[in-house]
Amino acid sequence: MESKWQLDFLILDTIASVKRGLGVNELSRILSGKVSKVKLIEEIKKLREEGLIKVKKDPKHKQRSLIVVDEKILEAFDNVKINGGTVRDIGNLSEKLRSYIVTCSSYISTITNPIVKKYATYRLLRQFSEIMVSILGVKGEFDF
Repeated sequence: MESKWQLDFLILDTIASVKRGLGVNELSRILSGKVSKVKLIEEIKKLREEGLIKVKKDPKHKQRSLIVVDEKILEAFDNVKINGGTVRDIGNLSEKLRSYIVTCSSYISTITNPIVKKYATYRLLRQFSEIMVSILGVKGEFDF
């Protein structure tokens, strides 16, 4: 995975995880320690120019805007994830992992937009990394 996309994909993942969207300050707090607010604003501008995120008015606050991901990113976010429970809850782990990887890989192969395809691949690798960290019990020691 190209490191130039790592930060972008982390930002997209964070925004996609909150369906209503996030304000810049809220996003900055969530990503605190991973990216400075100045760099975050630069990345938001770039992602917006690339059509990967949109800015909409917050219906609850007239002066506040929310950042939301594009529908293609949201679709990739929803299609490349573990459905329900934790890894330790999964009965037949090897079959579940194989099925998960095959399902995600099949979905990824249908994506035509190269950036969305890279994002979905990033999600698959990140999810798999989280599964392995959970199995090995080494939380906090690795940063994907």
